[in-house]
Amino acid sequence: MDLGDVLDDLEDGVVTYEEDTHVLDIRRDEEIPSRHVEHRDTAWRLIEALVKDEPAVYEKAKRCARLTEIVQNNDIAWNAATRYLQRYWRRGMTKNALLPRFNACGAPGRQRADTTVRRGRPRRIGFPLGANITEEHKRCFSLAIRHHYAKNRKLTLVDAYKTCLRLFFSDMIVEENGRIRHVEKPEFVDIGFPTYGQFKYWVKAERFSHDVLRQRETSRIYEMKRRGLPGSTTREAWGPGLRYQIDATVVDLYLVSSRDPKLVIGRPIIYVVIDAFSRLITGLYVGLEGPSYVAAMMALANAAAPKKAFCAQFGIDIEEEDWPVHHLPSILLADRGELAGTGIENALETFGVLIENAPPYRGDWKGLVESQFRTIHSGFKAYTPGYVEPDFQRRGAHDYRTDAVLDLEAFTKIIIDMVLVYNRFHVLKDYERHTGLTEDGVLSIPLELWRWGIANISGPPKARPPEQVRFALMRTEQVSVRRHGIRFRKMYYTCDTAISEGWLEKARAKSFKITVSYDDRDASRIYVHTPKVGLGFDIARLAPKSIQYDTLSGWDVAALKLKDDRLHAHHEQAEQLEDAARISRMEQIVEDAKERLRQAGPAGPAAKRVRDIRPNRAREKAERRVSEAMAFRPDADQPKPELGVVVPFSPPVSRSVSQSIRPRAALLKSRLKKTSEKDDE
Repeated sequence: MDLGDVLDDLEDGVVTYEEDTHVLDIRRDEEIPSRHVEHRDTAWRLIEALVKDEPAVYEKAKRCARLTEIVQNNDIAWNAATRYLQRYWRRGMTKNALLPRFNACGAPGRQRADTTVRRGRPRRIGFPLGANITEEHKRCFSLAIRHHYAKNRKLTLVDAYKTCLRLFFSDMIVEENGRIRHVEKPEFVDIGFPTYGQFKYWVKAERFSHDVLRQRETSRIYEMKRRGLPGSTTREAWGPGLRYQIDATVVDLYLVSSRDPKLVIGRPIIYVVIDAFSRLITGLYVGLEGPSYVAAMMALANAAAPKKAFCAQFGIDIEEEDWPVHHLPSILLADRGELAGTGIENALETFGVLIENAPPYRGDWKGLVESQFRTIHSGFKAYTPGYVEPDFQRRGAHDYRTDAVLDLEAFTKIIIDMVLVYNRFHVLKDYERHTGLTEDGVLSIPLELWRWGIANISGPPKARPPEQVRFALMRTEQVSVRRHGIRFRKMYYTCDTAISEGWLEKARAKSFKITVSYDDRDASRIYVHTPKVGLGFDIARLAPKSIQYDTLSGWDVAALKLKDDRLHAHHEQAEQLEDAARISRMEQIVEDAKERLRQAGPAGPAAKRVRDIRPNRAREKAERRVSEAMAFRPDADQPKPELGVVVPFSPPVSRSVSQSIRPRAALLKSRLKKTSEKDDE
């Protein structure tokens, strides 16, 4: 066909253009399976000379003659030769056009039609024949997966297959003796049950895996370990100081006491504050306070404080530019357990810091700081005695606690040194770099990224006086002022402001409320909010009424008071019972007195009873004086008798003494008798 005829046919619409949907295969030989390469090279050797003989290859007579020679010389079929040539032309006229398309064989992913002929390879044994999987079978598979495998985490896929056979492919029979057995259903006697391989294949083919996995895992585990990770922490923070992450870990290392190295004190806690943009560690706490608000407060206070003075406390000499971070972030991501519900949100709002709390048990939300803990552990575990290996709880394993030699100060030095090396020299291999970093030749080192980000993106983060930050991070509480002082947790405090403004005197008339901040580690002082003072607070110390708690922490005081309350609670019931007995005895005494009055006869007119109260009182008082007088026995001053001397129980009274006492007593009795007779008249 001439070119002119083709052009005419295009104009007349007899011939139309069609877009070539074939994509050229540009893979290198090392990327192609060797079997496919062998097929390609064999076909290429057969038609290479033919396709290079242009334009003769496009003339039918010459092309057929050459194809005949190829068929005869290589003993291949005519169709095979023409198929190679057509494949070469259709797929781009390149050598790789001859690659076989084994991936298109077998109709992968398409379901086969149900027939009576068994699909798949023949069975090696030959019996049973084997079953083709029908829609009814797949429905049974689905029920076993969704209602048993997905809802029971202890059930394996093999167990789910057995459950499927038991429920849907067999019948249960209860024998006369009560024994239960299963027999196959009639339709499966000859062909047999679906195999476990068929069951597993169709479970995957029906795409149960994703949904079932979500059901078998808890939501927390799935979201943390199974879900995809399309996001980027770096993209969430477009500059230094915008977003910090804070978290804690218990170090797998045992420490000894700084006072006595023979005493093992347990494992320390590390809090790390890290900048999301630069990965720079901005704050640190190493101590014994468990993961709590107190320890988190220390780490945040450290993040806002200059690091030169901090390092100097541990004998490490640095310059400010070695760790130039003393700033607060715009956003702080933390655990709910430490910063939720503590009032820190309101405190940090004054500095423009927004608190974000991660969901419970979702460490993946703080991926940066979580990965940093792995780096810290790997940095010292091979060099520090007392590190806890994974075999710690195995029977016969070494007790690593006995190897402890480091105290808290020495371990803190190690951690600070590791942080300095990490910040200044560690290259972040997987860091998502800004194009400007490459243009400026900046390495992906945390400190370099921090400096570059401040200079080119965000500017310096917000810095606040460390004292104000520490004060804002303390917990606050409304307390009352009373006459004894400022009452906080059943303790009393006083301060200069309270004395100068007469708070205690005012509280005697009516108590009033004030706001204080406190640190649970020191019960000897609280901080009264007084805007009139320079830093916004006045230090209140324990008043004399509560000075006994001066050297204790707030937790110690709370423990003591709880113990006192328990002691009082145990005694309270005994006190109530004894008071009830006292009232009963008192009522009995009153009843006895009433009975005595009744036995004494009529009391006479009421006017007479009240008129003679004074003389009655005089007589009673005279009688009471005799019985209440402090008279000593005559033998009280006599020396003790010697051993062996018989001492009578009632020694004889001296005649002179009895004569001196009796006249006075007789005289008093006669006078009282006369007075009584006059009153009766």
